[in-house]
Amino acid sequence: MRSIFFSSLFALAAVAAISSSPAHAGSVNNTNGGGNINTSSGAFSEADQSAVTLGGIALGNSHVNTMGGNNRNSSPGAFSFANQSTTTIGGSAFGRGRVNTFGGNNFNSSPGFASSANQSTLTLGGTASGHGRSNTFGGMNTNFAGGAFSSANQQVATVGGTAGRHSLSNVSGGANFNGATGFGSTANQQVFTGGQ
Repeated sequence: MRSIFFSSLFALAAVAAISSSPAHAGSVNNTNGGGNINTSSGAFSEADQSAVTLGGIALGNSHVNTMGGNNRNSSPGAFSFANQSTTTIGGSAFGRGRVNTFGGNNFNSSPGFASSANQSTLTLGGTASGHGRSNTFGGMNTNFAGGAFSSANQQVATVGGTAGRHSLSNVSGGANFNGATGFGSTANQQVFTGGQ
């Protein structure tokens, strides 16, 4: 779980460094993570992927929608290795705004002889102030390593956003799946869902 929070600290530092233009009152600010696909097929293959989606800012009765990408990481083949790390951070809405943060539909798979799959995902809700609403939905994360000597490891954290005075914060953990099938397989999963 430590790697998730280190990646979140990096992402938060990136948020502080980026000056984004806020959407005007009554508008919608949409941030869509790319449909990233990372694959490395063949003997002795290795695939690594890291994706960060940062939400924007909306003012006055506006909506901020941050959707993590449909990230897919796969490395099938003998001695394959697949690693994926995704972070989705919601934006900020001020003045009766609404912040919707959707974790990506992340899929991590490394089937094959001596395969190993690692996946670490973080969905961090945005900030809604002044009668606003912050909705945080963890991604549909799946981690699978099928084959002899396979190993699957998945760490998922869904942290609710911040809602100011007279505001509402909703947090829904992701539908996380972790499986390692095959001779000598090992599966590990850590899931955390909490509000702020």
